[in-house]
Amino acid sequence: MSTKKITLAFNQRLNETHAVASKLALEFFGEFVAFGTNPRVPRTKPIVCQQGYNKFICGCHAESKTTQKGFTLADCVVASISPIQPGSVSLAFRFFRTGEKQPFGEMQFTFGKDGPAGGASCSMPS
Repeated sequence: MSTKKITLAFNQRLNETHAVASKLALEFFGEFVAFGTNPRVPRTKPIVCQQGYNKFICGCHAESKTTQKGFTLADCVVASISPIQPGSVSLAFRFFRTGEKQPFGEMQFTFGKDGPAGGASCSMPS
């Protein structure tokens, strides 16, 4: 795999009401980047595909193939954690090719204080 530039930004409006959701988003960020950059890396803990957003990092669902595609085609991945309401945050990934100012793909996940909340959205070319 080629070297990727991966950036994570935090919105300055995050505060203590977003602490639990931000922690969950950060944990998923780590798993997502690890899987996206090298799907063969051994996991530190087993996952259940149907739980939360795990189908994006399991290796057997179509959603995980989309994750791999984004990282394979991108030269730069920009992620951000932003508040969306009290206690909830959004973790967004934008995938860029070298020299392009607009992302060719995007994936967004929401987290609440109890874990994944509201679902995920994905825009990736076929």
